[in-house]
Amino acid sequence: MEDALGVIRLLEGIPYHQRVTLSDGIQIRFLDAGHLLGSASIELWLTEDGVTKKLLFSGDIGNIHQPLINDPEYPESADYVIMESTYGDRSHGPKPDYVPELAKIIQETLDRGGNLVIPSFAVGRTQEMLYFIREIKAEHLVHGHGEFPVYVDSPLAVEASLPYAPLNQRWG
Repeated sequence: MEDALGVIRLLEGIPYHQRVTLSDGIQIRFLDAGHLLGSASIELWLTEDGVTKKLLFSGDIGNIHQPLINDPEYPESADYVIMESTYGDRSHGPKPDYVPELAKIIQETLDRGGNLVIPSFAVGRTQEMLYFIREIKAEHLVHGHGEFPVYVDSPLAVEASLPYAPLNQRWG
């Protein structure tokens, strides 16, 4: 445990777009991957014998026009790309507007006296769902049920939601 804590003390945050020299012949820069809050793709420049090669490493890359996450940034070029590609061979159209359908489901469920349970991944999806529900409440799209309560029954989802709180203009 002491070793792990020692390593944590050595960590240093680096903002997106800042090109940093790690050692002679090695530089990096982070780009916003647009997948989850704080996710990044890494551009890596390796120079040896006067020849520089650029690598791009990335996990998931997010979609554009997400309500809580910036659009992903793309590098201009790379000599080599190493990345996750679960959906690499598919073209996805624009995401639908979930708010009207979700408002309809909430309205119908509450009108019947029911409770709505929405299973969701703790990180990313829960926060997006909370955003949509906040939008539904702000626009008064559900009628006759006042300020209906919303519960998040997952300690991990609650913890994962904390960094989103400063996004007041988007999160509410």
